[in-house]
Amino acid sequence: MEVKDILKELEYNKGYFPEKVLKEAISRQKEINDDLLRILKDTSQNLSIKAGEDYYFAHIYSMYILAQFRDERAYPVLIKLITSSQEEVDVLLEI
Repeated sequence: MEVKDILKELEYNKGYFPEKVLKEAISRQKEINDDLLRILKDTSQNLSIKAGEDYYFAHIYSMYILAQFRDERAYPVLIKLITSSQEEVDVLLEI
């Protein structure tokens, strides 16, 4: 499975936990790390658009995997994300 395929699989909540795909992503840390950071940045910069997308979930999986990687570059992006428009943040972080 290529990184682009992993990211596509993790983009939306499909009603089940994609354990196999997440394990694949975690096993490919060097290849996928920057893409996960890009997803968080994109979500933060396009908050109202992402909040309006039904079942958008890439940011949640990105946070989960980046936490596993302990990538400190994600912290300022997360702070920006969670301190943005409270209504949109609530929609995006509703699980």
